[in-house]
Amino acid sequence: MLTTDTDQAVLLSSHHKNDYAKHLVSLGDSYVKSSGIKSIRLDPKSSRYLHALFRKISENNELLLAKNKQPSFTIIKSNLPFHFSLPGHRFYFSSGLISNYFKHEELLVAVLTYEMIKSDHLIYRKQTRVPVGFIYTKQILELTRIPLKYKMEINHWAFFAMKRAGFDAFAYLNWLQAQNKNTLDFSLLLGSEQQISKEEFLFKKFIIQQGIQEKDIQILRSNSSPLFYHFVNTLKRKNHET
Repeated sequence: MLTTDTDQAVLLSSHHKNDYAKHLVSLGDSYVKSSGIKSIRLDPKSSRYLHALFRKISENNELLLAKNKQPSFTIIKSNLPFHFSLPGHRFYFSSGLISNYFKHEELLVAVLTYEMIKSDHLIYRKQTRVPVGFIYTKQILELTRIPLKYKMEINHWAFFAMKRAGFDAFAYLNWLQAQNKNTLDFSLLLGSEQQISKEEFLFKKFIIQQGIQEKDIQILRSNSSPLFYHFVNTLKRKNHET
């Protein structure tokens, strides 16, 4: 279990956590049904690919992540780049994020690993919203956004989890750098443009503390699998369909 503290703004360990988890899940159901929110149906090959990534990460991180869980993946048709998760291993990615920012497979893995840890350990801000039958992207991202200190802890665990699963863990830094270089595009996801700069700085510091020199930090190479390209190219095509 991730470390906890007394800050009750974030749900880490609480006897009310199951009720709040159900509350978040219900809001997620309302989100995909809200007017103007459209999802893209995954083809079977892409669905199997995402499930296989999930299994590879979880099975190589038994002490951190629960095994034998069934995830769900929802692709939201939107040019805005964003992602979030909800309890129960429910993962949401925008088509704009996948098409424009997942240039390599490890970037997808970095985001998925982060959200897996967050969902598995129920790390969400505790703020109740009265269900009204609809909720929009800005609101759901505000509900799932967490303070930097908790985000950094997940970042550290994601780095180790990617490494244990055989992925290029330096991709996690590349992912933070991509957000920092495109803060206007990611403003809806981040909430604060200043926070991502600090997040990148602190993550670099963390890497150096692992005994790695900054000059030795790798630049992500193009070594993605054919299944990754199928996933991305299929979504690009579907995203342009009316």
